[in-house]
Amino acid sequence: GDLTMKEKESLPKTFYTVDQFVARIDGGVTKNAVYNLIRQGKIPVQQLGNRILIPATWVNDFCNSCMYKAL
Repeated sequence: GDLTMKEKESLPKTFYTVDQFVARIDGGVTKNAVYNLIRQGKIPVQQLGNRILIPATWVNDFCNSCMYKAL
């Protein structure tokens, strides 16, 4: 059957929305800055319809490096 919201939230993340990414890095950059980095090709994305999704593997690597301090 279908998963409940609580079950979905406990699943490992595979993608982040731009809002979730900004929240994950504690507002270290603005949404506009993230969209600019996506346009410059510095953040890899998957598009699903009109949704922009950032792969969780990239987000985790990004957060585990000091890369975001250089943005």
